[in-house]
Amino acid sequence: MSTDYFAKGSAPSDKSGQTAFVYGPDLPTILDRAFLLLDAATTIPLKPEWQAWLWDEVLQPEKLYSFGEEELREAYLISWPGDDTLQERILEGISMHYLH
Repeated sequence: MSTDYFAKGSAPSDKSGQTAFVYGPDLPTILDRAFLLLDAATTIPLKPEWQAWLWDEVLQPEKLYSFGEEELREAYLISWPGDDTLQERILEGISMHYLH
């Protein structure tokens, strides 16, 4: 395993993006927390109703094994591109009528 894999603020495949671990008792909580992380990490205004689209199209979720109490039942590694690429994807989602 590469020592760069867990480097703060960088994904193994996209050095201009960011990564984070998200965990919770269920998938709806994970989606909320992932959205809040992305919203806090970008200067692009995001709408909460975009959560599912962002999860599927932008965040590249990778399910992780989780152990422990109920609050740790679901765990994911998420990663997202830098603001320029994120803005392009959002504009494409709007033009394709996936986002309103």
